[in-house]
Amino acid sequence: YTLSCVVLVRILDLLKIERHQMACVLLFGLHPAAILFGGTTLREAWQVLFFMQSVYCLLRFRRDATPGFLLWGAASALMMGWLHNGLIVYALFLVPYALFSRMGIRSSPSIQRVLGLFLTGTVATGLAAAILTGSLPHAPTLKALAAGDALDYAANYRQGGHEARTDYGIMLDPSSPAAFAMSLPRAYLYYMLTPFPWQIRTALDGFAALDAWFRLALLFFALKGWRSMPPGNPSRIYRFLLVLYFFMSLLWSMGTSNYGTAIRHHLVPLWILIVLGMPPLIDRLLGSDRKPAQNESK
Repeated sequence: YTLSCVVLVRILDLLKIERHQMACVLLFGLHPAAILFGGTTLREAWQVLFFMQSVYCLLRFRRDATPGFLLWGAASALMMGWLHNGLIVYALFLVPYALFSRMGIRSSPSIQRVLGLFLTGTVATGLAAAILTGSLPHAPTLKALAAGDALDYAANYRQGGHEARTDYGIMLDPSSPAAFAMSLPRAYLYYMLTPFPWQIRTALDGFAALDAWFRLALLFFALKGWRSMPPGNPSRIYRFLLVLYFFMSLLWSMGTSNYGTAIRHHLVPLWILIVLGMPPLIDRLLGSDRKPAQNESK
C-alpha cells in the first residue's frame, strides 16, 4: 500500500493535477479503511497497488506508445485478477478498454509507436483467442462466463457467504436476464449507500455511514469537475477513469451482501475518487471553486 502511494503521485503528475496533491496523498494513506485493510497483510493492499499500476502503465502506453508500459500494464492487471475471481473478469475488461478507449492521446509517428500499435493488436488478438478457445486461467467466474451461467454464479456467490448483522437483505434474481437487470440497480444502490440512517446502531455502523457519505461527496465533485471541462484530452481521460470506477463498483455490488464487506471492496477503486474529486472538493471548501479545465489542461 505504501508503494501505491508512489503510484498515486505519478498518476496525479500524469494528469497534470497540481492542486492539493498533499491532501490527496494524506487522504489516500490515512483513510480509516486504508489504515485497517492496507496496513496489514490482506489482499486488498495488493489489489489497490496492481489496479493503480495497471491503469498508470496503460495510460503511459497510450501517451508514449512505449511497449514496456503495455507489458507492465497487462501484467499488473493479471496479478490483480489473480487475487480475486471477480477481478479476473475486471482485468479482461480493463486492458481492452484502455487500449481502445477514445482518449484523444496522440504522439508523432515513430518506431516505438508502430511497435506499440503492433503489441496492442497482439494483446487484443490473444485475449479474443483465449476467450473463444476457453484457454483463460482456471477460475469459477471465467468458467461460469464460458458456460453462459454468469447470472446464476453471481446470485449464488452473493448468497453463499456467512450471514452477518450488516447484511442488507437484497437478492439478485437470476431467473432471466431481464429479472437480473431489474434487481441489479437496487443491489448497486445498497452497495453504494448503506448503512442508511435508520440502520445505524453502533459506532462501526456510524463509521460505515460516514464513509459512504464521504465517497458520495467525492463522486459528486468528480462528476462535476468532469462535466465542467471543455471537450478534449483531459475530459476523455477523466471519463475513462470514471468508467473504470463505476464498472468496478458495479462488479463488487453483484457479490457483496453486507456493508461490512463493502468497506473493503470500496477501498480498491477509492483512489479514482480521490484523484478526480478531492481537488475540486477542497476548492469548494476554501471558496476558490477553480475550474480544473483552466488549470490542469495546459
